[in-house]
Amino acid sequence: MRKYLFLEGEIFHVFNKSISNFGILNKPENCLRFIQALGHYNNLSLRINLGNFLKKNRDYSPDLLLDKDVANIKFISYCLMPDHYHLIVKIIKDKFLSKYISDVENSFTRFFNLKFNRKGPLWQSRFKTVKITVKYKIILCNKSIEL
Repeated sequence: MRKYLFLEGEIFHVFNKSISNFGILNKPENCLRFIQALGHYNNLSLRINLGNFLKKNRDYSPDLLLDKDVANIKFISYCLMPDHYHLIVKIIKDKFLSKYISDVENSFTRFFNLKFNRKGPLWQSRFKTVKITVKYKIILCNKSIEL
């Protein structure tokens, strides 16, 4: 279990890699499903899993970079590579990130394993995070102030 709580206002680089450099995100339909999972599980008010949600909403294609009122994570940027992903996110709701990434990765693993008739884990390890600290330097009347 992670010891870090991921508190509101903090910014993180979140990433994970597939087992054995397996190309899990090398097809557009797999990338779309991963993006759908990122969008769907970012809303705590939804009580339905992504598979059942997509049965009723086949054209669901979230724009992760648009602000949403119900979002718990704000996406600053994301990048999907054939065997891994990178997310830059700002925490909107305290203590949400771990469960969120777990839900996204588990959902995508179920989808991928069913689609390709395979069993077992898809991700190399737990997701990793690097906290991003932003410093501002303001110059007023030739005086420098660091925030």
